[in-house]
Amino acid sequence: MEHTTGVSVDGFYELKDVLGNKEKFLIKQKEKHTTLIKMHEVYPFVSQNKSSEIKLLYIYRDIRDVAVSLKEKLNIDGDRLIEMLDDAIEQSNIIHNSPVILSQRYENLFTDLKGGIHEIASFLEVELSGEQVLKIEKECSIEKVKINVDRLSKKRMINFGKRLANRLGVRTGRYHKKTLYHHNHISKNEGSIGVWRTNLTELEKDIINERYCDWIALKKY
Repeated sequence: MEHTTGVSVDGFYELKDVLGNKEKFLIKQKEKHTTLIKMHEVYPFVSQNKSSEIKLLYIYRDIRDVAVSLKEKLNIDGDRLIEMLDDAIEQSNIIHNSPVILSQRYENLFTDLKGGIHEIASFLEVELSGEQVLKIEKECSIEKVKINVDRLSKKRMINFGKRLANRLGVRTGRYHKKTLYHHNHISKNEGSIGVWRTNLTELEKDIINERYCDWIALKKY
């Protein structure tokens, strides 16, 4: 969108923030202004809306690999881990029936990023040149993201208090305001697929497979 029609990037929003700024978004919608935001929860109006002016991009991933990512990034397990996985599944189920969504499989993007970029461009009705596609592909590659994350980590020296907050899963605002990369955005697994097989305990595998068996089957994992 930045390469073609222009867009304002508003960053990350909690659901309560959007609900508390309805007027702001209604004005932008009325002015035909394109605004890009990231959320972990679905704004109800968006998920139910049939207007072509509101579109949702959603990437889902094997919930077992999501569990590994949460464990390593936030240093959580047990009930807290299950609680966050429950939330992810709930949001996925809400999104599943939305008429204004492009739902993409993480594993497909990981192995064919260029194809995923073309899919997004088509969904947003944006025409990209071959050069633009290559530039976006490079910017979104694991290698480039690692470089940006390393810069973020070096720029913001993390003191003991912030490290402790991270272990407790407390948000400390340590992310780039535009890209939304966190200082630990890329794990030691570098986004690899299927790491749950070796990084989850047998008990965790059993609990997650049983608890989310319907979702796993629906998504054909």
